[in-house]
Amino acid sequence: MIAGLDLEGSVSAISCPTLIVAGSEDRNAPLAAANKIADQIAGASVVEMPGLGHFPPFEAPAALNALRRRFLQDVDGATPK
Repeated sequence: MIAGLDLEGSVSAISCPTLIVAGSEDRNAPLAAANKIADQIAGASVVEMPGLGHFPPFEAPAALNALRRRFLQDVDGATPK
């Protein structure tokens, strides 16, 4: 069950570029939680999406996809199509 899932000890093992997205109105996983996760992942980036809650892919899919594209472009230097 997700409620009892504790991955805190495993997060620091992530060694690839990581983008953490937090909705500014998310009461389940607030920005502080995103920052706590990012602090454990070397080089992780945190982006807060204003006015969104816990489901940015449903609340603002185009804006989230734009963030993802920019992140991936920054990671590998590719030009998005």
